[in-house]
Amino acid sequence: MQVLVIDTHSSPTGVAIVEDEELVGEISIYEEYSQSDHLLPLIQDLFLRTNRKIESIDAFVVCKGPGSFTGLRIGMTTAKTFAQLYEKPVVGISTLEAIGAKFMFTGDIIPIVDGRGGNVYYAVYRWENGKLVQKRTPDFIKLDILLEETLEDVLFVGKDTKLFPQLKGRSAPHPQGSILSSLGYLALQRMELQDYDDTFSLSPDYLRLSQAQRDYLKKMVKQQEK
Repeated sequence: MQVLVIDTHSSPTGVAIVEDEELVGEISIYEEYSQSDHLLPLIQDLFLRTNRKIESIDAFVVCKGPGSFTGLRIGMTTAKTFAQLYEKPVVGISTLEAIGAKFMFTGDIIPIVDGRGGNVYYAVYRWENGKLVQKRTPDFIKLDILLEETLEDVLFVGKDTKLFPQLKGRSAPHPQGSILSSLGYLALQRMELQDYDDTFSLSPDYLRLSQAQRDYLKKMVKQQEK
């Protein structure tokens, strides 16, 4: 099976083609604030470089978050549009699961994504019988609180671990390369079980309100207090 993978959760924006657990090709570009302008040309370039056709794609895979609110919307809309246009299924994969899948560890693996202000997006995974199993659902939390809750046999992973000095000695160096291949491999595992997402109801996993939504709620609370 052959899938097109789209990752716009942060910079770099990346796309890849994965076929039967083999990475056919990938392209990434560091243009965080103009993803809507660069994503489609990036996909076109990928198909030209790999000499593949979009009609041969069996499913469209998208990183569903957490991550950049705008980036996730762009990637999700693109994947769902392709799925409807070519009448193919769509598979959404968690950013955190894709990060965790890049690491082998006997204990709990805790991928994190920076949420700013000392906050992180995180989940807990563990390898069991060759499969990455989710032990705690993705959430948004102060890192210091998370550190108070976690046991010793854990490994924090992800490129954002370097932003937090308190993780020194408890995190692994992030391997080179993107999470595109992980997204593709995880999606293919689900596809073997006919586990697809609904094209119309699939939506980004933001895990928290956007800044605009938070500002609006604060404004409404202040108005009610008057």
